[in-house]
Amino acid sequence: MAEGRVTQTGMREAHATVERLPQAMRMAFRAVAMRSAHRIGQNAARILTEKTHGTGDTAAAIRVREDAPSEQQFLVESKAPQGKPANLPIWLEYSTVKMSARSYMRPAREDEVPLYASGMQEAVERTAKAVGL
Repeated sequence: MAEGRVTQTGMREAHATVERLPQAMRMAFRAVAMRSAHRIGQNAARILTEKTHGTGDTAAAIRVREDAPSEQQFLVESKAPQGKPANLPIWLEYSTVKMSARSYMRPAREDEVPLYASGMQEAVERTAKAVGL
């Protein structure tokens, strides 16, 4: 009976590729999330400006900030400008008994959903290819 041997090559390289993948994906996903948050903020400001006839200060006060503990999330915040009631963004988004809603944050987020999904898909494909998968 003939004696057989099996030789494996490339396992070190394959292991190194797999080891690079999580960090590379985290960085790619973070970039997509950041771009998405900024688009939401810009779109929300535009929508609010179109729906209101004030000074534009509330739209200008929309900010994007990184959620420091996670380093993976970006928050789009709408705060009242100085000198305005703190609840003004909530009133605009959801209405009051004296004022109809002028939603701007929810429509901006809804508009972003397909862009975010396609951005994540592209990030997966691009990053997998970049690390050698």
